[in-house]
Amino acid sequence: MKEINRRQNKTVFRQSQYHPPASHVHPVHEESKPAEALSPSAGRVVIGLVKALLLATKISGAAKRNHLGIHLCDESSKLVSLAKEHQPFLIVFDWDGCEGESFKSLKEIRSHADLKGAALVGYVSKPKAHLKEEALRAGCQRVFGKTEFLTELEHLLAR
Repeated sequence: MKEINRRQNKTVFRQSQYHPPASHVHPVHEESKPAEALSPSAGRVVIGLVKALLLATKISGAAKRNHLGIHLCDESSKLVSLAKEHQPFLIVFDWDGCEGESFKSLKEIRSHADLKGAALVGYVSKPKAHLKEEALRAGCQRVFGKTEFLTELEHLLAR
C-alpha cells in the first residue's frame, strides 16, 4: 500500500496483506518430488578429493541442489574406501591442492573393475597447468581449469 507523507514530501510504502493470484504462485512441495529425488543416497553419489574449503563448499552446495549424495575427503585411502562403498557416478579430483594424493587414488580407482562406470574429472589452477596433461595420461577423463570447473559444475552434476 502506498501513502504520500505530505509533510516530508516523500512516498511511504506500507506492508499490505496483498497476496498474488493463485495462478502466479508455484509452490514446490516435498511431496510432489519423486521419492528417489528426495533421498540423496538413491544411487546418485558424488565423491571428491578436495582440499580447498571454498571449492568443497561449492561442490557440496551444487550436489545438494541436484539432490545428490556428496562425500568429500582429503586423503587417498578415504576416497577409495568411500568409492567402493557408495559406487559414485562422479569422482572429483583436486589436482591443485593434493596432486600426490590424486595420482595415488586415481591409480587405485582405475584398478577396481566395479568403479569403471564412474566419471573421473578434476580441476587445476593456471599456475599448475602442466599437471593437466599428466592427469589425463594417468586416467582422469577430463581436467578443467578451476574457473571453468566452477561454471560447468551444475552441468556435470545434472547429467
